[in-house]
Amino acid sequence: MKTVRVTVKYFGIISDLAGKREEVLETGEKTTLADLRARILNQYNTGRQTAAQIAVNGKGVSPSLYGDYVLKDGDVIMFLPPMSGG
Repeated sequence: MKTVRVTVKYFGIISDLAGKREEVLETGEKTTLADLRARILNQYNTGRQTAAQIAVNGKGVSPSLYGDYVLKDGDVIMFLPPMSGG
């Protein structure tokens, strides 16, 4: 099985919970964004914070598509904190 390397960047409260701003992770070739999200939730026990917004290569991805997006070698995944405003 081929290994896929992705760069994961954490912002705001999520970087505080993870204890880092960035890391390179290796996954399997059929790993989805949903799989990676679950891995991050479990690894850092970040709870609902990672349910915020996830972007891939600078483009936001709808949560309904997390299971459809298969990670590609070199992807940059950004876990962004919840946005608030008014």
